[in-house]
Amino acid sequence: MAGSRIKGITIEINGDTKGLDKALGNVNQSASKTQQELRDVNKLLKLDPGNTELIAQKQKLLGQAIEQTGDKLKTLKAAQAQVEAQFKSGDIGEEQYRAFQREVASTEATLKGYKSQLSTAQSSQQELGQSTLRLQNYFKATGTSIDDFKSLLGTRLVSAIKNGTASAESMDKALQMIARESGVASSDMRQLNTVLDSVDDSNIKKAASSIKDLGAKSEDSSGKMSVFKGAVMAEGLSKVSEKAAEAGGAVIETAMEFSNAQSTMSSAMGLTSGDAKKATDIVKEVFGTGMVESVGDANEAVKDVINSFGYISDMDGMKKISLDLVAISKHANVDVKDAANASSQAMKAMGLSGSEATDLIAKGLQDGLDKNDDFLDTVNEYAPTFQDAGISAGGMLSILNEGMAAGAFNTDKVADAVKEFQLRLTSGQLDEPLQKFSKATQGVFDEFKNGKATSAEVMTSVGKDLSTMPANEAKGAVQGLGTQFEDLGQQASSALLSVATQTEDTTGATKKMSEQTPGEK
Repeated sequence: MAGSRIKGITIEINGDTKGLDKALGNVNQSASKTQQELRDVNKLLKLDPGNTELIAQKQKLLGQAIEQTGDKLKTLKAAQAQVEAQFKSGDIGEEQYRAFQREVASTEATLKGYKSQLSTAQSSQQELGQSTLRLQNYFKATGTSIDDFKSLLGTRLVSAIKNGTASAESMDKALQMIARESGVASSDMRQLNTVLDSVDDSNIKKAASSIKDLGAKSEDSSGKMSVFKGAVMAEGLSKVSEKAAEAGGAVIETAMEFSNAQSTMSSAMGLTSGDAKKATDIVKEVFGTGMVESVGDANEAVKDVINSFGYISDMDGMKKISLDLVAISKHANVDVKDAANASSQAMKAMGLSGSEATDLIAKGLQDGLDKNDDFLDTVNEYAPTFQDAGISAGGMLSILNEGMAAGAFNTDKVADAVKEFQLRLTSGQLDEPLQKFSKATQGVFDEFKNGKATSAEVMTSVGKDLSTMPANEAKGAVQGLGTQFEDLGQQASSALLSVATQTEDTTGATKKMSEQTPGEK
């Protein structure tokens, strides 16, 4: 957990001296519960993006998260002077001091992220309300309904609008398509929106006249729909079957979505027009897998991958990573953004290729390590720690699996124990506790101090000792390793430490998880 960065730092608050991690215990616990709820709400919103109850819950939870993170930051800021004084006096080491600074920076970044999410959510809600009202006012002024445009828009978009699940972008798109078919030029859409924003019961006739005039202005309005008094007429449509017309509407809709995707890649992601086109080609590939609900979902997934990995000029590599992560997200029911962040961190911290990183994530999910919804966060946060300890990517999975099987509550707890061991080992805090272990372990420890052994090798030797140590001796030995091991106990501590130098084979895990279901095909 993030709190492990500040373990061992003691501060005074209101005359009470306590560990900083303990002082933040309550707020961290509350924040963890809020984050879990937020993840759950975000997963459900992907399935039902227009659900007003879920949207309201998200905004409320973001408000709570901002308050909780703000309280944590205040405590950290209040402790900063004491921590700096302890560092200068030598009471804490440089590694602990740097870890505290990272905790402050991480909390500031988290708070900023929550505020940005809340602002975006509030803005999206306002945009949705405005887009909905404009479409309703158009129907009111022209005497039409959404069902009149089923052949133009396609049944999927019409159903989404009727069910209240359409996004603001989809609403705007529908209005643009309807307006274009009635002769309103693209250059006049702003004027049309102004008219629709001012519609009320007192000026419906005036609004209708303005809309009709905008349609009549277009020189290319011949053959366009006449959209007034409930009559929706289009030359030639009567000769086309209803199914073909609906399919045509869906094709138009999807084509516009791809066009919008390319535009957002260019504007929101800062890509050149050429790179935006290449990225949009990946969006098309992702959409074509049948593993996402819409072009918009495919676009967001690719954007998440680019944000996590950085733009990769090797488009084949970027495409493979995007397709792999979408498949992992879909089939393991995890957020693609979380999967991308974890894969990217593993790749950078542990020197993996893109395929090796996604294999690591896929294998961990297949092993059931995400049963408490924390595996991806664990990889994201602790991959550098495992690497520093000389533990491979497959070794990290071995440790997490063994720790969980032996009774650890979640993967975060297991990884936190590894981090505590690594921190105490490198700072010299285990010099005395390790005297309680076998001569073989003390020999490995001496080699570690001489640079001839890794932390992982020391862990393995300690774990083997614990497995055969009498319970009365093991209790004191485990306590000497640190609070995390004291919480885990002899069996779990022995299990996870013993496999530190082993490695689980992750090869091909992504390929297996990427297999399409019959429905997706």
